[in-house]
Amino acid sequence: PSVLHDGIPNLPGTNSRREAFGLGGVKESRLLQAYSFSKMMIIIIVVLIIILVLVGLFLSSKSGSRISLRSRGSTVFLVGPMNTGKTKLFYKLILEKGKKIPETVTSQSPNEGKFSVASEEKKSSTQLKIVDLPGHDSQWPSAFQRIGEARAFIFVIDSTDKDLTNAGQKLFDLMTDPLVKKRKVPFLIACNKSDSTSAMSAEDIEDELTIDLRDRSELKCTIEDTEGNSVLKSLTTPENEDDPFQFALSPCPVKFAQVSVKDDSIDEVIKFCTKFCS
Repeated sequence: PSVLHDGIPNLPGTNSRREAFGLGGVKESRLLQAYSFSKMMIIIIVVLIIILVLVGLFLSSKSGSRISLRSRGSTVFLVGPMNTGKTKLFYKLILEKGKKIPETVTSQSPNEGKFSVASEEKKSSTQLKIVDLPGHDSQWPSAFQRIGEARAFIFVIDSTDKDLTNAGQKLFDLMTDPLVKKRKVPFLIACNKSDSTSAMSAEDIEDELTIDLRDRSELKCTIEDTEGNSVLKSLTTPENEDDPFQFALSPCPVKFAQVSVKDDSIDEVIKFCTKFCS
């Protein structure tokens, strides 16, 4: 049988479609209305399904970014060589504005506290755990064992120190750690004492450390990866391992900033914590 435009078949041996189906004018009109209503409902259902899929994809991407953040630790670590101002920066962050910073000495054990930063998403304050790790070489191995807790690193450097060898070694240890690389833990290289007339600029310090880390990469030292396999210490991903090292190739976000704890110029530290830790 042929089918007409309204979806009702024209059966052979009948005088009319209306006769074949026993439909009066009213019944046929109702059938056409029901058919139109069904088409409309199908369209509405399809549109709703598309909207739900798009909303699901959006929520999944947002959830994925949060999961990535949670896959890192919950602690912001202040790290770096001795006498760079880490402990003074620690107290600047945890004490209320205007409170006097206690006299500091070279730390022999970690200092721990909490400080608040404004959350970009929640428009509210977030309490962050911050730990000031000792910078003395004798304390470094035990301090290094805690890096699995890291949400972010604030690596403090003395801008007036012309010899960045010790800073380079500690930074190399952190940036080549397989777990740090896998979690893409962010770094802020806080170039402290920028108020001094003998301070190097953040750009000069970045250049010096780039050369230092390139030299260390050529030593081909090994380390255990997250699965216990022995691998070469690498500052980059396998795709970039043959290229000369530069901080832009690191899987971990790295930012350099000039700061001065003495002059209370630590805005870049706050911005870093707000962006990566809140």
